[in-house]
Amino acid sequence: MLRRTLTLLLLLYALGSLCAAGSAAPLTGVEFAKALRKPVSLSLEGMPLREMLEKIAANNHVAILLDRRVDPGQEVHFATNNQHSLIQFLVEVGKKFGLDVVVYEDLIYLGPTAKAKNLQTALRRAKEALSATARGRTATKKPLVWKELAQPRAIFSSLAQHAKLNVVQAELIDHDLLPPQSLPPLSLFDRMAIILFQFDLTPQIDPQGTSIRPIPLPADLRYVVTYSAKDAAKLAGTVKKELPGALVAVQDGKVFVKALYEDQEQIKRRSSDEKLGASSISRLTKEISGGKTKKPASLENIVIANLKVREKLGNLLPYFEKNFGIKFVFDWKTLEKKNVTADTVVQLEVEGVGIDALLEKMFVPLGLKSVREGRTVRLE
Repeated sequence: MLRRTLTLLLLLYALGSLCAAGSAAPLTGVEFAKALRKPVSLSLEGMPLREMLEKIAANNHVAILLDRRVDPGQEVHFATNNQHSLIQFLVEVGKKFGLDVVVYEDLIYLGPTAKAKNLQTALRRAKEALSATARGRTATKKPLVWKELAQPRAIFSSLAQHAKLNVVQAELIDHDLLPPQSLPPLSLFDRMAIILFQFDLTPQIDPQGTSIRPIPLPADLRYVVTYSAKDAAKLAGTVKKELPGALVAVQDGKVFVKALYEDQEQIKRRSSDEKLGASSISRLTKEISGGKTKKPASLENIVIANLKVREKLGNLLPYFEKNFGIKFVFDWKTLEKKNVTADTVVQLEVEGVGIDALLEKMFVPLGLKSVREGRTVRLE
């Protein structure tokens, strides 16, 4: 009788654990992007930081990781009534505690500003150093869930075992007990790297892909990228002004910048924004209409073979109206409440899709819904 009772209790516990894990699965991809832009209404007076983040994560079905080096008991005093999107709200709360918010793939990370600024660079640079063999062994994307009082050293070692890697010097990972956490699907390498990052460590896998060891993060994670520009001096001056943490040099009409990943991406966007307009619109015309200016008789007949373009929304909408007779029905003030303006840059990368799929790729990442009736498209 006792054995049957214990068996039943174990089954019920396992069933409850599975249900809890299934219901807590965080959003990914487009749905995650939409959740970040969703307005939130919260009043938090005296709620501990970790408890607040757990509540937000559960209510919005997103994964939020609070760095282990942050005091989770700090009390939050902040209120918003649909005045901030989810990501804006987290940024504002973070500022009050000296924390930065980093979105890495489908994960929201909060950590001390001095540490958080290095996250993207640390993970991406570590992956770049992998051999082809090591990259293949650690590329599989899966969620990561651990329970209360889990030990980071044990989590790291378990992940290494899944990749059939022998762990060397695991003792470099200090002993700690973690709160429960659910991370979205990430590569096995990213899962290990995020654990180690919170100890100022990074994974190093031998070229043969047989062993892994935690090593200290470099003191300076900045790296050099070379940029070409019509006016190199002007670009260099802008970078120095906007990114004081970057080292900038000009030589032979080229700009050399030593900076972190986020700063390099900002420079790339600025360089790209200067080229937006005629060039990308020209690519659109070539890919969608074969270079013809005549409006297609039917939008249903349009098939985009292969298109990758980056353009401001304020340029894209008039283009579609002029060349395809599409009438967009919307209100800029309404869009601005969703943080969408004429200067919002749309990134398109499609292959073998029709006009409706193209419109979906344009607007869903912005948190907008497009409803087409003939040549009229309503944005909601």
